Amino acid sequence: MKASPSDQRSILDIARFDQQTNSLRHKAANLPELAELASTTIKSNNARDLRIAAETELNDVKRDYFYFYVKHDFMSKLPHVGTTIFTIMSKLAIEHNAINLSQGFPNFPVDPVLTSILEKNATGNFHQYAPMQGNTMLLSEISRLIQQSYGRKVLENEELLVTAGATQAIFSIIMAHIHSVDEVVILDPSYDCYEPSVILAGGKPVRIPLSNDFLPDWNRINDAVNSKTKLIITNNPHNPSGRTWSEFDIQQLEQLLEKHPQLLVLSDEVYEYITFENKFS
Repeated sequence: MKASPSDQRSILDIARFDQQTNSLRHKAANLPELAELASTTIKSNNARDLRIAAETELNDVKRDYFYFYVKHDFMSKLPHVGTTIFTIMSKLAIEHNAINLSQGFPNFPVDPVLTSILEKNATGNFHQYAPMQGNTMLLSEISRLIQQSYGRKVLENEELLVTAGATQAIFSIIMAHIHSVDEVVILDPSYDCYEPSVILAGGKPVRIPLSNDFLPDWNRINDAVNSKTKLIITNNPHNPSGRTWSEFDIQQLEQLLEKHPQLLVLSDEVYEYITFENKFS
């Protein structure tokens, strides 16, 4: 049946609409952004797969390491060493804006002569490795200072070693001399690096409390020292009390060394030149 003119126009309009719709669908299906999106989706999926594979492999390694660790009974050599009292007190001092008495913090400024020397060396292109035992000029100055202070001439290349601070020096001495059968006398209270260093070296710390006035209790020390005692660590002036030894204490130490020729002394004198008492120290 032949359609009326109006129906024919409607049919043509619908046909044009379908054509336009199909054209838009085609354009939409071929938009470059869709291709980029598809590519990004593929890359994202690949990245996700790689991440999952990496996490799985990492978990496998962690599991294998854990079983290996347990099987061979590997443990820290210092399982009981945690946060030290120095760290706790320093944190509290910051929180409460208080004076920090946990360690020896001098409250006077650095000598301007020293800061000028440091500045000169910091900008003087001194970036090469120094000799193993220390800078030659520094060793000479240390030797001169020892002779000036104590009247003793030391051999710069044989008796002196420059370290990156007292803690490294203490650790190095203990590791060099202490073995698994050795005992080390530590006078308490003491710097917290002494005992862990002894334990790491395989030695046995023997802790002896100082007297009420923070001087050595020589009766206890003499009772504790035996043929297994390899080292006694002394700290003069004492940290944290600031107490200095008397001449009597030095004489007692000399007698102890004469009685036990195997005994070495590690003398921690980090505050050697920060004393204000006009007596033997």
